[in-house]
Amino acid sequence: AKKDVLRLQKNEIENQKNKRKISEQNLNIAKELILKKNKLIKNLEEEANSRLDVQEASEALIKKINTQNEWAQYMTEFEMIYPNFIKQVIDRSVDGHLTKTEIRLLTLLKLNLSNKEISEILYIEHDSVKKAKQRLTKKFVLEDNQKVSDFIISF
Repeated sequence: AKKDVLRLQKNEIENQKNKRKISEQNLNIAKELILKKNKLIKNLEEEANSRLDVQEASEALIKKINTQNEWAQYMTEFEMIYPNFIKQVIDRSVDGHLTKTEIRLLTLLKLNLSNKEISEILYIEHDSVKKAKQRLTKKFVLEDNQKVSDFIISF
């Protein structure tokens, strides 16, 4: 009976490892999908600098990409890998409130992505990522000279 219990426990651990591995793969796929779509949009914008209608269409597509299904899928996969991360981060914030954009940035920081990678995923300028990170430092009580990215990774 003990061998059966141990075998069942071992199988459960293996199942959990497999689920986590699949979630990590899905998270990477979602991230890559967002990056590819953003690159496509950037290429469209570069081609259409003189054509206003294409630029308007690409801007509408950006809004759709960054607000609907792709981010929902990304966040679902992220929560499977890092359960309760978002709740813990919100609880540790100074005022107990973070915007959706701040939460998106924090999840990307948790993945230890560079500012360049984050700017490509969020489809914003590199300097905007830096500024957003500066604003986030005010939302948390950090140790002296601690970066918000180091703080988030330590969760």
